[in-house]
Amino acid sequence: MAATPVTIAGDKLHSLLKRVDTEHEADLIPLPMLVRYAEKGDFDNPAIEAYLREALAPFELSRYGAVVLGCTHFNYFKDYFRKVFPEEIHFVDGNEGTLRQLMRVLPKECPGEEQKVRYFFSGRPVSRAEKERIDAYMEQLDRMYEIR
Repeated sequence: MAATPVTIAGDKLHSLLKRVDTEHEADLIPLPMLVRYAEKGDFDNPAIEAYLREALAPFELSRYGAVVLGCTHFNYFKDYFRKVFPEEIHFVDGNEGTLRQLMRVLPKECPGEEQKVRYFFSGRPVSRAEKERIDAYMEQLDRMYEIR
């Protein structure tokens, strides 16, 4: 599982692993630089592939069948993960489960507001510039969506 250092250190992840990884087969790898690249909107940089190769060098990648992308930021870099991991590796994207939960919760929390979309960032309405930045992130995710 690739995640942020905070996620890897968290009790929630370790409780989950205790329940589902009974054979102790999951490895946890922190990839904090991917968050920094994403926050800068830096998606097309050869240094990203080099960073992943270096961070994953201690692991025998051919032993793995799947990689959990345990941070929403990591989905922006599926193209680089695909270059580094063997072709048969399957990516598990946690965003899909998060979106399904959001779709279940929103109608209960906001009945009758299905037609309205308002964007907030850290509790305040999103500015036009922030909306344009979000749109650029969404375009990157659209490009990564087809990578399996």
